[in-house]
Amino acid sequence: MFKRPLFAAALFLAFTAYLLVTLWPGIFIPRISAGYGSTVIVKGRVYKIEDKEKHRYLFLKDALIDGSPCGNTLLVLKRSAGAEMINTGNIIQASGKLDEYETARNFGNYDEKKYYYSLGIFYMVQGIHSQVTDASINIPGHLMYLLRSRLTGVFEEAAGDGEGVFGTGSLAGIFSSISVGDRSGLSDTIGNIYRSGGIIHILAISGLHISILGMGLFRLIRRFTTFLPSALVSSACMILYCIMCGFGVSVLRAVIMFLFSICGIGLGKTVDMLNSASIAAIIILSANPFFITNTGFVMSFTAVLSIAVTGRVFSRFTGGGAFIRAAASGMAVTVSLLPVTASNYYEIPTYSLLLNIIVIPLMKYILVSVLSGGLAGFLSIVISRFILGTGAFLLRFAEMLCILGSNLPFSTFVTGKPEVWRIILFYAALIAALAVIKKYKKLFGKYKRPIVRAAAILGLCMSLSLILLVRTRPDSLKIMFLDVGQGDCIVIKSPSGSIYMIDGGSTDVDSLAKYRLVSALKYEGISRIDCSIITHPDTDHMSGVMDILKSPSCGVDIKKVLIPFVPEDEKYRELLSVCADSNIEMGDAYSGVALDDGTIKIDFLYPGKGFYSNETNDYSAVAKVSFGSFSALFTGDLPAEKEYLVKWPDLYEYDLLKVAHHGSRNATSEAFLNIVSPEIAVISAGVNNQYGHPHSEILQRLEQAGADIYCTAENGEIIVIVNMDGEIRLETKL
Repeated sequence: MFKRPLFAAALFLAFTAYLLVTLWPGIFIPRISAGYGSTVIVKGRVYKIEDKEKHRYLFLKDALIDGSPCGNTLLVLKRSAGAEMINTGNIIQASGKLDEYETARNFGNYDEKKYYYSLGIFYMVQGIHSQVTDASINIPGHLMYLLRSRLTGVFEEAAGDGEGVFGTGSLAGIFSSISVGDRSGLSDTIGNIYRSGGIIHILAISGLHISILGMGLFRLIRRFTTFLPSALVSSACMILYCIMCGFGVSVLRAVIMFLFSICGIGLGKTVDMLNSASIAAIIILSANPFFITNTGFVMSFTAVLSIAVTGRVFSRFTGGGAFIRAAASGMAVTVSLLPVTASNYYEIPTYSLLLNIIVIPLMKYILVSVLSGGLAGFLSIVISRFILGTGAFLLRFAEMLCILGSNLPFSTFVTGKPEVWRIILFYAALIAALAVIKKYKKLFGKYKRPIVRAAAILGLCMSLSLILLVRTRPDSLKIMFLDVGQGDCIVIKSPSGSIYMIDGGSTDVDSLAKYRLVSALKYEGISRIDCSIITHPDTDHMSGVMDILKSPSCGVDIKKVLIPFVPEDEKYRELLSVCADSNIEMGDAYSGVALDDGTIKIDFLYPGKGFYSNETNDYSAVAKVSFGSFSALFTGDLPAEKEYLVKWPDLYEYDLLKVAHHGSRNATSEAFLNIVSPEIAVISAGVNNQYGHPHSEILQRLEQAGADIYCTAENGEIIVIVNMDGEIRLETKL
């Protein structure tokens, strides 16, 4: 490390930045007097614009809120003629509501606050009225915005209806994502396909783009002129390209490293990759320490570090031709990024290494085809379509490989969020392996064939991955009350590894599975639900389950569904049809049915077989979960007037009660609570829901019953952990 002072300085700065933004983030956040929800006046110069479907995001530099400096700020305006006239470089003054970023309400969910903080944008204003106080234009920024918009328009016109032979979505969204980083037109289907194959990175602007475009342009110009014009033109083009792509951290890192490479060529010196990456990290973190929490920053610099260190050792060890050495370098990047990938996406695509070996060499042809085809569209859409054909063919080929890979056994391993000790052990083992390979290379001299050495490296990578993949069986029961807004979703993880989900729906969160359920489940390492128990067929109890059942590619499989038989109910019939189409077993949940995996038991206490009512809530299945001396009662939306129908011999003091009907005053009666007498009461309700749940009356009843009350509206996800001795521990997300 002492031989590389820049690298040591970058590591120290990164560690210091992480400690500061984690423990004392307030020292970097400008303080203002206005409170969230208040009407404020914001003023600042626009440095970036992002167009969404209904809103225009204006990023203001060195903004003022009510006259107080607040750093970079996000101003959100509704799309209108006035908003469309705003350009980069304009100084804007707007009135609006100071809004708070949304935080992740479940472990594993997307955290808007963390994302924008990682970009150094600490405040957001929902603009109502706005005016341009200074119409000065940032010419480079404005031209790049116009170029970006024009390119996306060309792609839409040239390939907007290009569904392709696999029917996986419009090519226009793929082209825009690859060329200018605009992912607004990228379909979920495409994203899932590329993610499942582990090549989602080719749909983002990365160092690979700068390497191909920057060095390609430099070498092309260098053929016709001297070094200085070549360096100036290529450097200026890459800086403008970075502006056009929205200053993404991976692009910014790559551009800084490219500029140092050009300087090195001019000075006749070889620029060390590790040193140039260290300088880039120091520059970026000095400007904004919160970048250390940005996923793009971590992945980008980990990839560079793996190429500079692990890749060099692997490729030297394998030897051989260009393909084998490239494969070794690819293995180095893939294995080095495994903990980062698992920590952020909670899964590892098994065949990503092989797919990347094939796809990455094709990227230069794809990128050249897409960019040149987009630019040709300024003159002729016909010519544009012809040039884009090469990129389209190669991208569809990549999709085909991903689809084939996803259909192979063990295509994806859901790892869950790796514990810190696993990550430390992984990198310690990798460093030790590199030291052994480098120091004792002669010991492997008898294996002279490069393919044999490459196979040995592959074996090493697979062995290291086991550190992240092998899971120890827990000795405790884990019950997770997920925050799904106005709805219910409880996930039960037994000591034997069985997974049960009670309900899974919401009335105020669209695409519930996509935005909350799947990521929360994968965070826990869950890719299989042994039994989904739906208490009754209402949207707020089954919408997310339906999402999962209808989206087999989401990465979560449901093996069995239990629900009370509700005759003449449309949602029940839809569920029955979906299960039949997917060959998923579906059974009735009624009194007397039980599930037992050897460590926990789930007994249904209500409704009785043959029960009939005109009200859907009356069918709400009531289930008790038993684990040693611990017991929990789950009541769905059971109305108070039906409580007497529950099997009374099974009603006694419970450790945990899931309060019925989201804390409605018309459920969980005083008489019922006197019998159940829960130690812990959990309510699932949406923030500021229109029903006023939980009602003050039910809260008073629960307090009088001596229960500790938790509500997802206040606490986010609520986790109850019970050990073998019956000791209970609680964790909450908020």
